[in-house]
Amino acid sequence: MKEFLEIFSDKETVQSYKFIEEFIVYIDTQRIGVKIEKDEYGRYHHSCSHHYQGSEQAAPYVSSLCIADSKKEAYINAHRELLSFYDANDENKRWVKSGYY
Repeated sequence: MKEFLEIFSDKETVQSYKFIEEFIVYIDTQRIGVKIEKDEYGRYHHSCSHHYQGSEQAAPYVSSLCIADSKKEAYINAHRELLSFYDANDENKRWVKSGYY
């Protein structure tokens, strides 16, 4: 990443991330992608392809906790984002596609 940052260290480049890995999980029948990236400061970030919205929620849940010090912590944050409010018995739940994945 050092060589990359030497080239992309200009005022036009606001942030840079290195793609680390991607996983596919299924919750019920919904296929969900989870990406892990590392920023130029060595911190890990996760992003999910879908966000859960229960029938009692006004909007889908998107976690504000997206920065981690390790890959494991990023996995935990992604897991919490997907399942913190998840209710398998909610017949009107839905998964909303992320616009940032």
